[in-house]
Formats: sequence, C-alpha cells, structure tokens
Amino acid sequence: MSELKFPDPLVVGLAVTRLGNSSVTYRLAIFEEPADAVAAVGHWVHVYVDRANRRPVPIPDTIRALLEKARVE
Repeated sequence: MSELKFPDPLVVGLAVTRLGNSSVTYRLAIFEEPADAVAAVGHWVHVYVDRANRRPVPIPDTIRALLEKARVE
C-alpha cells in the first residue's frame, strides 16, 4: 500500500468476487499512475431490493450476465 494525494492521477480496478441470488460483492483496487503497485483496496456489497417493499429480489438476468463477465475467483 502507498500514500495517495490529490490531484495525482489514479487508476481504479473493479471486479466481482461473489454473485449471490440477490446480492453482489465488488472488490476495487486503486493504483497511482503508473499502475505498478496497489495503493488501496476495498469492497462493498450491493443488495438488489424491491422499491415498494424494500425486500431483497433476485438480480435480473440481464444484469447477472454482465456481472458474470467481471467475476474473478
């Protein structure tokens, strides 16, 4: 890991690490230009919910197909 400072240019990498029925876990890495070493890493979970009842719903098939392309082991 290394220090990041504004306004130095950055590169952000994004991957899907878990694809559940209603949730997806994303992992990101931030690199300072040139992108030769990782400066920071993080992750977050996105849960798909119904707008009306605020309950989890399955990830739509079209979105799931796109997320599969970004999935890593």
